[in-house]
Amino acid sequence: MAHQSQASDTDAAPKRQGRGSVSNLERGGIPAGCEPIAGMKRGWYYRSSDRMILHRQNPEDAPLPIGVVPQVTGQIVHLTDDGQDIRTEYLVVGKRQKRPRILTEDELDRGTWAAKTGNRRPTGNDERHAFARKIREEGDKAPEIAARTYYNDAGDLVLPDADAQTLGYHAQLGLVETTDITTGMKTARRLLRLNGGRRHPCQHVAIDSDCRGTGK
Repeated sequence: MAHQSQASDTDAAPKRQGRGSVSNLERGGIPAGCEPIAGMKRGWYYRSSDRMILHRQNPEDAPLPIGVVPQVTGQIVHLTDDGQDIRTEYLVVGKRQKRPRILTEDELDRGTWAAKTGNRRPTGNDERHAFARKIREEGDKAPEIAARTYYNDAGDLVLPDADAQTLGYHAQLGLVETTDITTGMKTARRLLRLNGGRRHPCQHVAIDSDCRGTGK
């Protein structure tokens, strides 16, 4: 009887890991260096060292990489004239980008933000939710950037950042091409063709020339 009791105690003892081996799990079954993503189902994690989102189906499975969360450099706040919030966007920089891009709340929910940062578009509701959650969390920690002029509490006029506007200073000056500029150019060319067919052709004459009123 004593021999059987000793054998059972030996079987119940926890097995030790081999010499030099390191467990890849922390307390609670969370992979080392990761944190669970708030609001997500169990098995979705974020690793801050490389900004990677990971997922595993079962606790015994190794976590698989899903994608890298773009770096959020600022939270764009659209304000009224008296400084009240009306809309929030996020200023992010992709892995191979030098200039930031603006992401809207709708783009985060749909997963279409990936086209602006060079990421692979998230597939499935869980994956879209995981990326959107982390981008919003980092946006809350990032500095706020005003998207339009407003007066602060001291009565000073605060000017918006050039990168915090969908139609920024560079676009307003015509230094970069936008949808509005492209549409306007097409309309102008069409009007030039129509006017040129009705009057004698002089498409390269300035507005203050002898062809006044022709739109050329």
